[in-house]
Amino acid sequence: MQLMSQLNDDEGISTIESVEPVNQFFEEETIPLRATQRRASSITNLATFIEQEIDHNHDLWVEYHAHEIHADDQFNGAYLHDGLIEGIDVASGLCTVIDPVPEHRQRFSISLDVLARSISDKHGRETGFLIVQQP
Repeated sequence: MQLMSQLNDDEGISTIESVEPVNQFFEEETIPLRATQRRASSITNLATFIEQEIDHNHDLWVEYHAHEIHADDQFNGAYLHDGLIEGIDVASGLCTVIDPVPEHRQRFSISLDVLARSISDKHGRETGFLIVQQP
């Protein structure tokens, strides 16, 4: 996967641009999965999108700007980060995210409004989701 270098613009691994290497990995390891990507701007209703993907048993790997989600960490949230969407409660407008970093809460709920801002281009490069599913 391509490594990026510029803080908050494209640091780390650019998740939503990594569909081809992810699918190549699945193919090389004979893992019966396929990834597609969705940019934030292509999602007209975030709640419906997340709910439908989860209902279809698809995994949602989200790439987001951490400004509003992890603003209390040592970097003040000034970076891109990844997590997995575990679930959504449309009635309350909250979704649950699983975070792989031990210094963060491993599971947390955020509002869909905060998630929408975090994947938008408000803090820099627009991000979005990798959707992983069985072909």
